[in-house]
Formats: sequence, structure tokens, C-alpha cells
Amino acid sequence: MYNPKEFGARIKKLRLARALTQELLAAELNISTAYVGRLEIGIGSPSLDMAIHISTYFDVPLDYLILGTNLPSRNAKQIVHETIQTLLKLEKEL
Repeated sequence: MYNPKEFGARIKKLRLARALTQELLAAELNISTAYVGRLEIGIGSPSLDMAIHISTYFDVPLDYLILGTNLPSRNAKQIVHETIQTLLKLEKEL
């Protein structure tokens, strides 16, 4: 179930993970710093368009922001394999 305070906490967590201030995030999303602050403490709810914009900006699923579903995590082994394949491809191009 949607909880505005939890929604705000997830936005704050994502913002801090990118080392962004509320001011920088507001500028990136073209909204006011006060609006970012209100969202983060759970006062009110964003429009659907704004929620989509935020999820797109942070590259997270909308259901994670709204419902708190787990972020899809790629298997570490898969990430390493993909990285190695990319590096091998680049090496061949040199």
C-alpha cells in the first residue's frame, strides 16, 4: 500500500546515494527545493507524471518508489561477466 512517508524516504535514500543535495535534485527535476523537501518528509504526494519523472531520473522502477518493492538486482557474477566481455571486445578493437 502507498505510504507518502515511505515514498519520501526512498527518494531521500536515492538522492543521498548520488550525493545530491535537495537543491541539486530540485534543479535536475525542474521543481522547487521546497517541493523536494515536502516529498521527502511525506507531505502530499507527487502527480503520476512527477513520480514517473523521478523514477526515470533515478533509473528505478516506479513500483519501487511507490510501493517499496525490492529493486531488481543483477547477479554479481553476471555483472562481472558482462564487464569482462566488454573489456575483451574493447581490447580486440585496439
